[in-house]
Amino acid sequence: MPPKTKALQKRTKWTDQMIADLVTCRALALAKHADTLNIAENVSGRRKGYMEIMKDLWEEKEYASYRFSAQNLRDKVAQVLKNKEKKLPDTNCSKDT
Repeated sequence: MPPKTKALQKRTKWTDQMIADLVTCRALALAKHADTLNIAENVSGRRKGYMEIMKDLWEEKEYASYRFSAQNLRDKVAQVLKNKEKKLPDTNCSKDT
């Protein structure tokens, strides 16, 4: 079966579980990328970036069928984290009356 093209792909409905797994994958990927003792290497021997590691972890969680690129996953997790920041109430502001 040929790979899906952009025109044939339907928009993905992100569930709360998918978003939680993605944020977890990002945290694990950043930790693995920062670990200099156990460097993850690509096929070519080059050090893997955190986006590649995050994509590998995402696919290990059985989301490989969604066929997201590493860039798409990075964009989604950035959007989720940005929206979380906006939803948090600003408790540092004090109103002087």
